[in-house]
Amino acid sequence: MKHKMKFCCMAISLFIASATFAQYNWKLSKDKDGIKIYQSDVANSNFKSIKVECTLQGNYVKLINILNNIPRHTDWVYNNKTAYTIKNITPYDYYYYAETSMPWPVSNRVL
Repeated sequence: MKHKMKFCCMAISLFIASATFAQYNWKLSKDKDGIKIYQSDVANSNFKSIKVECTLQGNYVKLINILNNIPRHTDWVYNNKTAYTIKNITPYDYYYYAETSMPWPVSNRVL
């Protein structure tokens, strides 16, 4: 479970870090077991933005293979209820459906 959480955190960082790094004033909020969690206020929102950093063993090819295995996202993406490929354009370019389970009173979110 610990390794799944580390990978999840790293994957989330890959998806959001490049787009958000320069836009936010990141403040370290937690540093445990090699995982650093940063938070930043978001203008006109009650929500905070997060950035997660960690180092994992492996290589780029393994990482890409894990990220591209959409049906297995339910195994490691936090609260992922459903995930499947809608359309393959190329091996690394595709559309996919993902549904995140949300607690009441919020409804599930579709990506």
